Amino acid sequence: MKAIAHTINRREEQVGIENFSDADATVPGLPKVVEQAPPTVSTKVKEIEIPKDSFLFVSALDGDRALESFARSLETRGLGTYQDTIEKLTPLYNKFVNRVFSLINRMHNDDKRLAVAVLPNERLEEQLKQNAQGWFTVSLNVGDRSWCDFALELSRLQTTHGKGLEMTQRPGSMSVSQQLVELKKKMVANEVDSVCLVDDHAFTCRSLEQTVVALANAGIKVGRIVTLSQVGASSALETRGIPVVASSRFVHQDPTDGRDILDSLDLVEARYFLLGATGGVVKLRDGSYGRAPYLLPFADASKKASIPSTEADQFSRKVLKLNIALFQEIEKEFNTTLTVSDGHSDVAALLESQGFSREQSLVDVAREAEKQFSQIKGEWSLLSSVQNKVHLLRLPERCLFLDLNGTLLQPGESGVPELLERDLIDAVTEVQAAGIRVGLCSDSPLAPLSELASRWGMNGPVLAENGDYASASGRSVAFKRIEMIDQVKNEIRRIATALGYEEKPEMYAVDFDSQQPILTNSFAFGRGRTASLSCFADPRLIEALREDLRGALQRAGVTEAIACDFNVNCGPYGVVILHAGDSVQSGKQDAMDMLVAGGVKKVWMIGDGAADAVRGASIESFLVGQRSDSSLASRVSASTPLPGVIGAIEMMREVVSRADKE
Repeated sequence: MKAIAHTINRREEQVGIENFSDADATVPGLPKVVEQAPPTVSTKVKEIEIPKDSFLFVSALDGDRALESFARSLETRGLGTYQDTIEKLTPLYNKFVNRVFSLINRMHNDDKRLAVAVLPNERLEEQLKQNAQGWFTVSLNVGDRSWCDFALELSRLQTTHGKGLEMTQRPGSMSVSQQLVELKKKMVANEVDSVCLVDDHAFTCRSLEQTVVALANAGIKVGRIVTLSQVGASSALETRGIPVVASSRFVHQDPTDGRDILDSLDLVEARYFLLGATGGVVKLRDGSYGRAPYLLPFADASKKASIPSTEADQFSRKVLKLNIALFQEIEKEFNTTLTVSDGHSDVAALLESQGFSREQSLVDVAREAEKQFSQIKGEWSLLSSVQNKVHLLRLPERCLFLDLNGTLLQPGESGVPELLERDLIDAVTEVQAAGIRVGLCSDSPLAPLSELASRWGMNGPVLAENGDYASASGRSVAFKRIEMIDQVKNEIRRIATALGYEEKPEMYAVDFDSQQPILTNSFAFGRGRTASLSCFADPRLIEALREDLRGALQRAGVTEAIACDFNVNCGPYGVVILHAGDSVQSGKQDAMDMLVAGGVKKVWMIGDGAADAVRGASIESFLVGQRSDSSLASRVSASTPLPGVIGAIEMMREVVSRADKE
């Protein structure tokens, strides 16, 4: 039987490296290949059959791409030409890949055995060239195809322990819009009006669809797409009349196999398991980009490479050991030590962000990763969780937030004094003209905050509910939330009812609605809160809640951490405000930390109290109504004794002055 994929035998010692060559082989029980002409194109396509009882783990021997950075470094050290070093490194790398595939081949995905299939990329690449012949070609794998006319440098941005985020430019490249301008120039020079996109694999086709839409927006027509393989189909591309011409496709061996093709296999490059070679593009703590190998503790192998979640830890630990063995063999072969700086620059950026030195050996990095496995895994997992939330907001690089109550609004007032509102709007305009987005940050609900921000011409994000709930670019997300909020409400009702209080309809604070009911012997929950809870009442009930609520929540089985702030005098009533976490005072600090961790490069906060005195490497705060010799003023970047809107305007101009000097 003619095969283009070779399934690895379960016994590692029986799997020879020669099994991974591009030569045809007759191996019993392997995916069957049938050559046929698809109805929409004239070129032949190789069909790879997926056995019914297997989940196919498809990869390729990619030593030339995996070893490029290492070979360049060894050449620089005078240890041989680039080609010589590649030839010496390749057998060692193939041995490493062989062992990794053997580990995978012992696993099961649900009730299906994982079967590793290795694509003969060289032969498929030749078919790819034939399928693209006569076209102006645009490669989506920059640097991998020197024969293409133009390289469009795009990446699929991911989080290390979470979902994919978006398509973006590759680290260090021009913006996507700039690249498209350059592409159009080259098309004009070559007198062509359409292009052929060249990619490795069409898995879900989503990335190809996004690329086609972006090109169409720039007036660039895509006439054909050619790939090494195709898994899923795309109705969107079919509607546009763009054929996807693949060198190979995947089909079920058994026509009665009820699985979707997309659920039957995964495509993962072998080099993603080699520390320092390459990896998925991820956003680092400072907002810059790096690349993460598909190994814990740096990235969740079960989310990146269909490694069963129950085996991801053990698999990663074993592959880290295989990395150590490979780098030790390289050290013996070349009598030199490969360091972090010898690998791919984007992987080096990721390792440096974790505290590894550029001159640290990759053997030591792998060993240290094993020792600090849980700690590093936890840090990256937390960062991914933050980025998954923050990234949805499409935040700008620089944000200035203004507190509302006590800063722009004085207690009991329902708005900014009319005589000062024009000056406030002008100050906001001045800050935003300096490239800094302005928004509000307050322990108030989102809807009234957004209305005020719009009224004052603010174009930045809004942090509502003390930073627990954020909104920007038409999207909202909860950074923290009280999960058992209904149980908490019930306990407040129980205490209030026992004291003879009547529940009124939900209401806004007097800051947003001056027509409020008198709350004698009655209470009302705050209106419009999503992640937190407020309750308005007279001082007697607020004091009763201060005494009884925490114990009542414990007795009711509310186990999550909830912070409470009790205020018996908040204008015409008292109020209790509850937030998820251990401290109400830390809410704004936690929110600012999340913004920076999610990629915002600079954050400023202007407020009037201790909760507004946020700090951090990329965070500065400014206070109004503070004497220069106060202890609080010493904790912030600048302060003014002027209160209210006038003080806020002074601090906004201070922010612009400092930003201009950075």
